[in-house]
Amino acid sequence: MHKLQTNKGARYFMVAFIVLFLIMLLRFFYIQAVGVLHNVNVKDLANEQHNKNGVLEANRGTIYDQTGKVLVQDSTTYRVVVNLKGKENVKNKDETAEQLAAALEIDKEDVLKNFHEGRTQVEIGKVGRNLSREVKEKIKQLKIPGVSFMSEKARVYPNEDFASYILGFARPDDKGNTEGKFGLEKSLDKYLRSTNGKIEYVGTQGGIPLTNDIGKVEAAKNGNNVYLTLDKQINSFLEEAMNKAQEHYDPSMLVGIIADPKTGKVLAMSSKPSFNPNKGDIEYFLNDPI
Repeated sequence: MHKLQTNKGARYFMVAFIVLFLIMLLRFFYIQAVGVLHNVNVKDLANEQHNKNGVLEANRGTIYDQTGKVLVQDSTTYRVVVNLKGKENVKNKDETAEQLAAALEIDKEDVLKNFHEGRTQVEIGKVGRNLSREVKEKIKQLKIPGVSFMSEKARVYPNEDFASYILGFARPDDKGNTEGKFGLEKSLDKYLRSTNGKIEYVGTQGGIPLTNDIGKVEAAKNGNNVYLTLDKQINSFLEEAMNKAQEHYDPSMLVGIIADPKTGKVLAMSSKPSFNPNKGDIEYFLNDPI
């Protein structure tokens, strides 16, 4: 009798399992056919989760002097990242700050103030960004525990404060494209300006491509290069003379221009005090000699 009840219970369980399986199967085919689950389009949801948009970076135009020497260009720069927690973290904050301060030529306290308690990872502010490969390698050779780098593209002024009021500066806009803000970077922006492109692809939540197939592509548009009448060598002579005059007479402002008397072409132009557009320490940018 007990065995009969057991077999009967097993049959009920099997019937219930088959019914449940059929319901799930019908539900699956229904979703496949209609494409809607809980008023949500399943196909659209899948596409939203896996269709990714990538950015194709464009280069802003390079500014040259009349002899072809680079005055302004897009370049790969680096920023210092300090890991305060984790496996490869800072072992000694005081010693780390001292080493970074020496490499970046700033005060030790300016580094330490960024080491906020409770933070896992921090940066060193403006002075720790837009670093050249040379400075990055200099810090890397110190082998400081917990210190790493992130690479990024930035507008670089290789001669620092050289003709800074004339060349001006550019910064990223809200769409990630570099926009001229001052000087020739601003007045020639329509020629120099670049536009980033876009690419659609199927990828993971982290953005890793799942296939080699790509969808719609909007090509990146590089900016135009510009050649100035300025001559870097002549401008360097002018800068040197103005530095001496500034040191000797200590004027509040200096402006110097050298032009070709036959053609009127401006060969050199400078203004003091100046600024280094790489560092963003732009205090006197309203004093524009152009």
